[in-house]
Amino acid sequence: MLRHEQVASTAQSSELLQRSVRASYAFADGPCTAGARQLFWGDVHSTTDHFKALFSFLSAEVVFCQNRSRLDTLPTQSRAALISVVACFLPYYDEPEVFSCYSL
Repeated sequence: MLRHEQVASTAQSSELLQRSVRASYAFADGPCTAGARQLFWGDVHSTTDHFKALFSFLSAEVVFCQNRSRLDTLPTQSRAALISVVACFLPYYDEPEVFSCYSL
């Protein structure tokens, strides 16, 4: 039963995090991008994936989205900063099979 509660708690926190990012993605050139970068570095240094949901949202729903409306609403500097953050942590958070074509 404890395991089910942990999963539910993780899903709720992920949903809250995604709502928060949706509400503030327009401010990506300042605290949002810098904060996301720090959160992702925290995951790298602690070898966890606590903020994978945030990364997944930013990469799938903003940067790599087929409909570029979210990305296009950002100022040029903000767009570049957000793309930089996603590109920097793509190897850490993305699935290993994505990079299998680059193996030696």
